[in-house]
Amino acid sequence: MQKSKSGIALGALGAVVYFSALLGGYIPLFLLSGYIFIKEESKWLKKAVFKAIVLMLVFSGLGAVIDMLNEILGIFNNLFSWDMEIPLGLDYVFKNIISISKTVLFSVLGFKALGLGDIPIQTIDNAVCCEPDSTTDINKEMTD
Repeated sequence: MQKSKSGIALGALGAVVYFSALLGGYIPLFLLSGYIFIKEESKWLKKAVFKAIVLMLVFSGLGAVIDMLNEILGIFNNLFSWDMEIPLGLDYVFKNIISISKTVLFSVLGFKALGLGDIPIQTIDNAVCCEPDSTTDINKEMTD
């Protein structure tokens, strides 16, 4: 079992990062991420932290887009005395879908991280691993 510089197992530290993204919000996630990027040497752990940050920002961005649509419609309603809204409460449905998928994804990533596992998300993984051979470095690191 590989340990981090703080003495915590790498998998446990990765799980803490994912669960802090799910339950804690931005401040705990960024504090943990800062520590890991500065002090830790594990490529797997840094990749997990980067993935957690990007996914957190994506889910927040999706929620912000839905809120922005509601605000834009509210502005037009006030300016032109229109009565426009998102039909059938789809904004509420979309926000709940985003929330459920965030909870499921971060939970699965957290539990997979306990065993130094991962769910491949190509766009994020390609941003982290720019060289084709770096994935073999991560696999080698996990087996050592």
